[in-house]
Amino acid sequence: MQRSFAFLLVLAFVTFTSAAHIAISVGKNGLTYTPAQAKVRVGDKVTWTFADTVAHTVTQSTAKGGCKRLAGGFASTTRSNGTFSWVVKGAGPWYYHCAVRGHCAAGMVGSLTLAK
Repeated sequence: MQRSFAFLLVLAFVTFTSAAHIAISVGKNGLTYTPAQAKVRVGDKVTWTFADTVAHTVTQSTAKGGCKRLAGGFASTTRSNGTFSWVVKGAGPWYYHCAVRGHCAAGMVGSLTLAK
């Protein structure tokens, strides 16, 4: 019992200390996420920073390049400044788009994939 608890404690510590911060800019270069693709690990914190005078969203998609919101997926509010963060869970990949009318259709999409 004590060994199991000690192992879980060490595992939690390693997971917590190895988490990275992934920064993505929203709208800085027009209808884009920069970078559009990012490699992540479980436990990493992804932060999207809104940097445009036009409002955007970060909305999890059902498929790569898709413009359909994934039910129960992550989603920011519509905004032109501030940040939205999400902690990576599960096996991925994760796809996202801007849900503001016309933005996804114009190519405002991104993805997160697990680093090997």
